[in-house]
Amino acid sequence: MWAIWLLILLLELATPPEIVLGIVYVVPLMLGASQRTPVQAWRFLLVCCSAILLNLVVPLPVHQNVAPVLIDRLLVCLGLVITTALVVRNQELERQRIAIEVQLGQANLRGDVIATLAHDIKTPVLGTLASLSLLEGCIPCISLNPGILNQRAAKACGEKDFFGVMRFLLL
Repeated sequence: MWAIWLLILLLELATPPEIVLGIVYVVPLMLGASQRTPVQAWRFLLVCCSAILLNLVVPLPVHQNVAPVLIDRLLVCLGLVITTALVVRNQELERQRIAIEVQLGQANLRGDVIATLAHDIKTPVLGTLASLSLLEGCIPCISLNPGILNQRAAKACGEKDFFGVMRFLLL
């Protein structure tokens, strides 16, 4: 990147002061924008504007009317300031967009995990509750005597024995 800038500096110093090559500074400014921090972008702008204004005195100072040449060069510097401000703003917006995408991804992942856990917990609990409510409806009273339990369950549910009721519940 600095090789491109050095080439532009040599081109700037080789041209007469009346010719402003400000547009060529935009190329390294935009190409290097993704690799630079905002502070580095502003430092690079300072170097570019220094080189633009340096051509007023190097290689030959301007002896005739300096005002139009100086105004042209200051306008180019202003354009580069605006371009740098936009580049820095775009970098910040891109960082914010990435942060929002990461937060949305995390929220979606949390939602998926919660939904999966709720389903994995809810399914057996609801099955158990349904089985208990069915048993409550089929068995009017529970006795400690298994023979009486078999008879009451069979009578209440219309099955021949208690194991038939359990098969009915499990299938």
